[in-house]
Amino acid sequence: MHNDIDDYEIRRIRQRIRRRLAAGREVATYVVVVGCLTLIDWATGGGWWVQWVALIWGVFLVLRLARVFGDVFLGGDLEERMVQREIERQRRRGS
Repeated sequence: MHNDIDDYEIRRIRQRIRRRLAAGREVATYVVVVGCLTLIDWATGGGWWVQWVALIWGVFLVLRLARVFGDVFLGGDLEERMVQREIERQRRRGS
């Protein structure tokens, strides 16, 4: 099926895709839960405590998204480029 890609690379690609799908589900959960909490807060008098829940959870969500999608924002797979550079350094030292 994937003749030119080895099993290790396929596993890495699958893992990356699963992390991205999970992040999408987390965003959807955040929107639904914060939306429901906002309605509850409004219906019970609007003390607006929900803003703190949204803010704190939102900060953690942004950090998670940065970890998952960081390679997109940094212009490619940064980790892979770093690994390749290190491999090249090691090869030059060994020669």
